[in-house]
Amino acid sequence: MSKQKESFLDSQTVIALVLILLAWWAWDSYMKRKYPKHFNKNPITRVEKNKQDLDLKEEKPRLQQITKEQEVWFKGEKMEVLFSSKGLGIKKLKLKKYFDRNQKPIIFKPENETLFSSVVFGETIPFQVEKKENIFIGKFSSSYATITKKIEVQEEDFALNVKTEIEPFENKEIESFSLSFSHKLPQEKTSGFLKMFLIYGMDILKGFLIYEGKEEKRIFEKDLLVCGKKSNDFCKQSSSETLVDVPIYNNTSVVALGGKYFGKAFVNKSELLPLSQLSKKKNRAEAVIKYDFLHSKKQNLEYTIFLGPKSLKSLEALGGGLNEWLDFGFFSWMARPILLFLVWLQNICHNWGLAIILLTFVIRLLLLPINIKSYNSMKVMQKIQPELKQLRETHKSDPKKMNQEVMSLMKKHKANPLGGCLPMFIQLPVFFALYRVLGESIELYQSPFIGWIYDLSLKDPYFVFPILGGLVLFAQQTITPMNLPKEQARLIKAMPLVFTIFMLNLPSGLSLYIFISGLFGLVQQLFFVRLSKS
Repeated sequence: MSKQKESFLDSQTVIALVLILLAWWAWDSYMKRKYPKHFNKNPITRVEKNKQDLDLKEEKPRLQQITKEQEVWFKGEKMEVLFSSKGLGIKKLKLKKYFDRNQKPIIFKPENETLFSSVVFGETIPFQVEKKENIFIGKFSSSYATITKKIEVQEEDFALNVKTEIEPFENKEIESFSLSFSHKLPQEKTSGFLKMFLIYGMDILKGFLIYEGKEEKRIFEKDLLVCGKKSNDFCKQSSSETLVDVPIYNNTSVVALGGKYFGKAFVNKSELLPLSQLSKKKNRAEAVIKYDFLHSKKQNLEYTIFLGPKSLKSLEALGGGLNEWLDFGFFSWMARPILLFLVWLQNICHNWGLAIILLTFVIRLLLLPINIKSYNSMKVMQKIQPELKQLRETHKSDPKKMNQEVMSLMKKHKANPLGGCLPMFIQLPVFFALYRVLGESIELYQSPFIGWIYDLSLKDPYFVFPILGGLVLFAQQTITPMNLPKEQARLIKAMPLVFTIFMLNLPSGLSLYIFISGLFGLVQQLFFVRLSKS
């Protein structure tokens, strides 16, 4: 009996296929009911499209139902803020105790839309605004959702604490919520050799991001791409010759834009982390922050807005890592403690110039043991110079033997040829850290010292401290024992003049530090010389 030929379409296979098709059809129907707009891919005629657009306009919130704009002021001791009902954003902000280099008040004012205004469906939400002392409450209701935005002004830290509640109605969906802010690009330009010496005296754009957990990114004007066109709140391409996608950063917790002393920032306090993008358009840098919602349930967003002077105290108080916005460079680990100590000294003497002088004395006293050791090493080297010269003459034909004899002589007298340079190497990190602190800190901005020094963050207008610093360095060289070849000796003698030229454009606070430090070193050197003669 022949074996019956097996068929692929047996009863079990057919039943399995039917069950799979039924399951797929049920799931597809459910998804189309839940997310109808994502599945409507059918081609439509122009008439049908116009009708569909009208239907969508009727379903969307009528964001323009409130035509008259409300303007509400907050007026405090440190700042004045003009809020607009359009997105409950900031139309104007004035810092009452800070002025620019032309003695005009620092004012944040956008060119077009308000700063940090709330946007849904690509439109600015028209709130009805109520004021209760330092709290501003905006309410909006439509056929889609009710939205409540509450802003509490935290004037002490130049901050606004914002809470936004979005509650969609049944079977309605809001996909995202966004806000944006901009900062005018500084106009100061320089390049080449001068940039090396003047960059910390310039006001340049300083952008900062924290995203994807703890990834930090510092952004300058050269890093920003030009915004060509926008889609879904974000710039799609730059308008340069080579079209490049403008990067979007995921899971953003901090977005900041500003200059050297003042700026604006966003710090997320919500469980939901937004997307962000930085770009530039015309003469402004722009930041966009967007929360994408995965469901149509009630949303509670919370974030802090900062608009003001970039003081370490305020930025640390706002948390979220915003204090890292302050860029003190490679020696930041040393610069921050120095700044905190300087602030502590200023609270005692109530004058930033005196605080710098006290800081200088503290640093020099800490380095005193090393300076004493350095001076003793230099004295020993001076004492054995005749023997070293004789050894070099005796073994000049045999360099290897000469080096062995020289090292043996130094070991015998416990001399260190680099001992005199040790204090200089140790002071270099302190110098560069102070360079950044005194040139970048808002704490010294427009802080007077005495007489002609009306702003420690600017260069000395009459170059008094740079010249005095150069003279002190020359005096130190005069009384310091040096046994160097003629070429090296000439180079060393030219250093006071070179250093004076270098100091001409430094912040006067740093020039003050260099002069006082040099003066302390000169007195110390005179004491050592007198002690060695006694």
